This record gives sequence, structure tokens and C-alpha cells, in this order.
Amino acid sequence: MKKKMVELTALSMSAVLLAGCEFTTIPGEALKAAKENAKKEEAAEIDKKELVDIPLVDDSFSDCTESNVSNDLVRWLLATTAVEVQGQGLDWQQIGGTKSTAEDIETVKKYLNENNAKDGDAALEAASALVEEDYTKAYERAYNLGTAESILAASYCAGDLEFNQYLMHAVPVAKMIQQEFDSFDDYGDNYVTGYMCHVGQGDCGDASRVGYRVVLQQAFVGMAAYYDGAYAIDYDMELTGEAYSTYFDEMPEEVDTKSLEGKAPEFVQGYIAPIELGENPASGNIEIDGDLYHVPFTIKQLTDNGWEIKDAPSELNVNRDDTIKLTRNRKTIKVTTEAISEGYTDVQYGFVDYIDTATLGDVEVSLPGDIKSGMDMEDAKDVIDKFEIENDDMTDSVLLYISDDSDNKSKICITEEDGKVSSFVLFVSVLNGQQNMEQYYTTLKEDGSNYSYAQAMTIKAKTDKYRPGAEYTGLPELALSDSLDDFTIQIDNTVIQLPTTYQQLLELGFIFDDSADTIVQPDEQYEFSGYYLGNEYSKMNFIVINNGEEEAKLGDIPVQYVRATIFGFNEYQDYPFKIAQGVEFEATLEDLQEKYGTLTKSDNSFDNGYVQLDYYTYETEKGWYTFWVQPEGMYSGVEINVYTNKKTEE
Repeated sequence: MKKKMVELTALSMSAVLLAGCEFTTIPGEALKAAKENAKKEEAAEIDKKELVDIPLVDDSFSDCTESNVSNDLVRWLLATTAVEVQGQGLDWQQIGGTKSTAEDIETVKKYLNENNAKDGDAALEAASALVEEDYTKAYERAYNLGTAESILAASYCAGDLEFNQYLMHAVPVAKMIQQEFDSFDDYGDNYVTGYMCHVGQGDCGDASRVGYRVVLQQAFVGMAAYYDGAYAIDYDMELTGEAYSTYFDEMPEEVDTKSLEGKAPEFVQGYIAPIELGENPASGNIEIDGDLYHVPFTIKQLTDNGWEIKDAPSELNVNRDDTIKLTRNRKTIKVTTEAISEGYTDVQYGFVDYIDTATLGDVEVSLPGDIKSGMDMEDAKDVIDKFEIENDDMTDSVLLYISDDSDNKSKICITEEDGKVSSFVLFVSVLNGQQNMEQYYTTLKEDGSNYSYAQAMTIKAKTDKYRPGAEYTGLPELALSDSLDDFTIQIDNTVIQLPTTYQQLLELGFIFDDSADTIVQPDEQYEFSGYYLGNEYSKMNFIVINNGEEEAKLGDIPVQYVRATIFGFNEYQDYPFKIAQGVEFEATLEDLQEKYGTLTKSDNSFDNGYVQLDYYTYETEKGWYTFWVQPEGMYSGVEINVYTNKKTEE
């Protein structure tokens, strides 16, 4: 065991509180403080005696480039930052979350500024300080290591660190994570717990940002069972430049949903409770009858704390709120809940995102900052002002807006009576509303809908070259030609030449729906699509023709045709798509003809009522181009085909 986890029971709590004070009544404030301290003390600890010292810098990566490092090593690093990067609204599948030329690079720069990492040297210093910071609890360590990884990734993304510098510092931190935590589930849960603590103290964020990261962590864990998402990689993989994962090696072609039936959904079993109530009322933390929760939670979290369901429907409804009555120690509470989706209608999975102390029951309830019934209203307002929470101060109540996201409806309403806090309502809407939350959790449904064997095999193929005995051709180093006759194209920063191969497209960064083992019959044409870097907005289409007399595998046939348009590859501004002489989408017809000579206008055109296109062609003995041009003359797409068997194709 790397860590020791002790479950806090009612008996152990009593022992903590009553040791040495047999008949003493403990004041409410002291009791509350004792409970929080006990919870912190009993949190998971890391046994430092079992740790191997890992240098902060690994010089073995000093000569590494993006093209000669294992894709699986990069995927492992991406997993360490996935919750944080996606939690910022960025793309976890890219180091730092985006491209340095994209508009959302400003989000990356903001994150760096918030962490005192305004340049490369400052980023390395900030990451090192976090790694070297003393700790006792697993959640403290996970948050620090995860933040260090995120700073390094963001600094590379912003162009402040070179790729080799990033690896030299990020891989050692990854090895620490691997050594000190049992799994991505363990590491991620502790990271989110640490993030929750920082939000609770007012250091960053609010309830919606905590909730978003909680949901992401639960989703990544849940989707890994389907060989999908950030955590679909071997946790114990050796982290070297030649690393390869065996995660997909035994993957069945079809998902076995039967094996997952009856398993509690991850948003129930993976619930992350706060370690402390904290001071920030906007954190989403709440204390109910001595127990800490982060809203939203489920009915199961209440029953896990000893509450018994006494009155509830046989099953919940997605489109209906139900009131559930629960009892504990002769106390009764009533909570409003609903099913998060059709797949989870069991009462214990009921989703609670709304707490109203006026109807909850006769139990003590506190918000962070110790806001509770009976508190002087002015003192409550002082807490609100301390954290600069936006609010509407009305005659008999204060309405707080938790999130700075205008689309997020999370709020607290504190009601005043005779100068005191009478009651309050806490509502936390994660992911900009319940509807989006429901849609997000559909990815965890046990129907195999997000199970993609072909995509997994595509990812696997990118790193097969590092396996013992593997054959690898690699991408040739080419320059973009000035002539269309050479059939070179550039995607992002890499140039390829038609005909190309399925494997080269994989190595370039494409994810395919069709596996390399797909069978193509003799004399048949087969069209398939791919997504650059897995991005759904970077779709391109490819064609192979089996000119042989026997069936052949897709991966063994030359790829001779490519189609790219601004309607499918609409991330072309972030990942430039260029043809001869560096021409990009949105050039004009005049530009095309100035560079390539007069193009032949086709008799065919396209008009679907929304988009109108004219086709212009360029033909050589080796193949042809068809340019898609909008009426105003904007170059919007291209089809490129090089002959592999001219007689057959004519």
C-alpha cells in the first residue's frame, strides 16, 4: 500500500471528541472544528518512507522532438492534466489545451499569470516550488503535482518552453504521480479534492468550476471502462521516450455491456466530499447535521452518512422533482431530487442540486464562513463582501450569484428576519444547467454508445513502432512543393505526398472510424474519414482503390485521394491546410489562377439552399485537383487525386 486510508466512522469521531472529557459538553463551534480537524487527520496520507527520490529534471529528453517521442508517453502526460485543462474549457487532447495560434490561447496565458508563470523560467520555478512543497495529505500532494503538470503544459502551449524542456520537467513529475498514487482514479479524486479545498478558502474558482472538474473526473474514470477518454492508458506504463501502452491489446471488438450491468454509476460511487467546509460561500460546500457535502450530490451520499430512506417513490423520473424523506437519530429531513438520466432512476442515484433550509427539516445547516440560521445578517454580509461575491441586496434577503458565467444559474438566497439569517437556499447548476449535465452523463450509460474499437486501434497504431520487433516506416521529411504536379499537401506543420498510406496518416495525427484491418474487395473503391488530432471539427476524407485481384486490408492500399473543405475541416485556421506554394483556404479564385494558371470551370456545381459552390479543375497526367469556390470567389475546399493505376481509373 502506498497510502493509508482510514474511514471516519461515528465511533472513531466519538473517540476523537470525547477522549479525556467523559461528561463534558463540547460547545458547537468547538465540536464543528473538531469534526473538520478529524476529517483532515483521517484523510489519505502518503507514506514517504516508501518513495524513491526522483530528480526534478530528466536530461534524457534533452534531444527529443514531437516526431521522435512515443505518442503514449504524451497521452500519459495529457491524462495528468485532463481534468484541469478540460475544466478550463480547453481540449485535454492537446498539451496545454490548445494551439499557440488559437483564440483560446488567452485562457492559457491567464492560467499562467494566475500561477506566477509569465515566462518559461517563471513556469519552471513555479512548478518546482509546487513539487518541493511539504505535504502530509494525498489531496495536497495531488493538487500540487497536478498544478505543476498543468503549468508546464500551459507554458509549452504558450510557446514559453520548447518541447524537450517540457518533457525534461513534466516526465519527472509524472513519475512522482505514478509512484505516489495507485491509479488515475486515485490521483484524479485527490486532485479534485485539493482543488475543492482551494476554492473553499477563496483562492480560486467557485462551485460550478469545482462541479465541472468533479464531473470530468467521474466521466474519465467511467469512460475508461469503454477504452475511451483520458484514462484509457496503462497507469503503470514505464514513462520513457519509447513507452507503449498495452491498454488496447485485449480490447474486444464489441463492448460487453453485460459485465457492467448493476455497477453503480461513477457519479455515485466516485462522489468526492469536501475535507473542510471552508470560508467561501460560493464554493458549493455545505454542512448538514455535522456532515460535509459538495452540491450537487446524490441520495446515496446521505444514506452513506447514516440517513435512512423512509418515504420515496419506487423510482425517480428524469422530468419530475420528487421529495425524499430520510431519518437519522430521530431527526427527519426532506430533500428534492430527480433522476439524472433515464439510465439511473434508482432512488439512491437521485441527484440533489437544491437545498432549502426552510423545508429541509430541524437540523443545523451551515454554509462556508459559518453562515447559518440565527447569525447576524450583517456578519453574513461581511463574509459575502470578503469574497467579493456578486449579490443583490434586497429588503429581506440577499441573493448571491455563485458563478461569473452569465449562463450559469447557480445561486444562494439568504433570507433575513429581525436582523438575523432566517434561512437560505443553495442551488448549484453544473455545466450551465441540468440539461447539459444530463447530456454529459449519457457518456457513462452502459449501452456501449461511446465504444469505438476502430478509434482505439487508431490510437494503438500510433505507438506500435515502439514495441519489440515492430516495423516502422515513419513520415518522410518533405518540403511543400511549388507545383501542383507533385501532389504535396501540408497539414499543420507536416508535409505529406500523395499517394500516402493509412499508417502515415496515423502518424500525422489522424483518428479514423475505420480500422486498418477493414477489408476492401477487388476493383472496389473505399472512402473513409479521419479527424486530425481527434478533433471533430477537423474532418477530412480519403479514398483507396483496390486494383488487385484479391481482397486487401485498408492499411495495405495506397491512399490516393483526399478531400478537405472549410465545412468539415473548419479548424483549418488552427491547423493550417496548405497546397502547392502555401495556398490556404479563403484565398480567392484570382489567387489560385495567378499561382497555378487558368483553371477549367466545371459544368457541375452545388447548391443546397445554404451554400453554393462552383467547381474548377486542374488536370495532369499524374492526377487531378477540383477546387471548391463560392460565388464571391473564396476558395473553400479541394479534392485531390493521384492515379495509382491510371488505366483502371480512366
